[in-house]
Amino acid sequence: VSQTISGKDGFTSMIANFDQNQSMLQILFAYVDRLTIGGVPSFTGRPPICRKALLKCFFLKTVFQIDSLRKLTHFLHQYPSFRVSCGLSSVPHISTFSRVGTWFREEGIPLIHKQILQEMHFGLIPCVLIDSTALRSSLYDSQAKWGKSTRYGWYKGYKAHICSTPEGVVLSYAFTTANIHDSKMAPVLLQDIQGQNVLFSVADAAYDSQHIYEIARACNIFAINPINPRNGEQNKSTHRRVLSQFIQTILGKQLMKERGKIEKQFSNLKDKGLEQPRWYGRNRYLLHVQLVFLIHNIAYSILVLQHPLNGLAIR
Repeated sequence: VSQTISGKDGFTSMIANFDQNQSMLQILFAYVDRLTIGGVPSFTGRPPICRKALLKCFFLKTVFQIDSLRKLTHFLHQYPSFRVSCGLSSVPHISTFSRVGTWFREEGIPLIHKQILQEMHFGLIPCVLIDSTALRSSLYDSQAKWGKSTRYGWYKGYKAHICSTPEGVVLSYAFTTANIHDSKMAPVLLQDIQGQNVLFSVADAAYDSQHIYEIARACNIFAINPINPRNGEQNKSTHRRVLSQFIQTILGKQLMKERGKIEKQFSNLKDKGLEQPRWYGRNRYLLHVQLVFLIHNIAYSILVLQHPLNGLAIR
């Protein structure tokens, strides 16, 4: 489902799509039911609210692109069948969603992200792809910054920096304002996948940096990218000399061709609502990005790895 909530007609259309598709939400909810997550303490003396039920609500919000917690609570009140599907006997107060959203952003989602990757049992990963994509925000967003994008030119917003497999699994990611250069975040992405058995990382010329090469080497990864002629004297480094020869080999050329796949991944993720140009607030945007990546990886794990014939459903 890739439409925005816009009044009653939007709700009706979404419910129709929910019934027709057998619902991505049912797949996501089944995965959440397997997780072990504690409850959210209540400040009113009532029993704790299950975090799994609240995560299902956040999945619902993300899949249906509901753009605020207030609209989410309104949706759950208006359509109690969705509330029941999430495992809630009543609709929590918006402050509860806000409080648990902070926990998911800072602790819960990073833990679940790691768990999903462990369940995939990758073994050897021949190569990973590294790049960033522009995420526009509202011009009134005081926390966003101006940056330059190949597609948009100058824009105000954020960036999602991603390290993924060529097949589309998001292995690691970082979220920054738009003014942060891509090369600044590559070391973070590489260090986050240090536990994976990765041979090569593939990126564009923006990542031609001695610091990145050193971090990659420390992670036992061979970094591949076009040599940036503007780096001048740095081109004399040992890695660049080896790299300039390697990218002329058959294997090097094949790996360099993989770079284009990450642009298709970005397009796919944006079709799922990754970019929200009217939004404002860094933490709000970050939680949304985390949820999109989490949903994407869960869907890949279940639809592709466990049921390969269904793979086209998420591509």
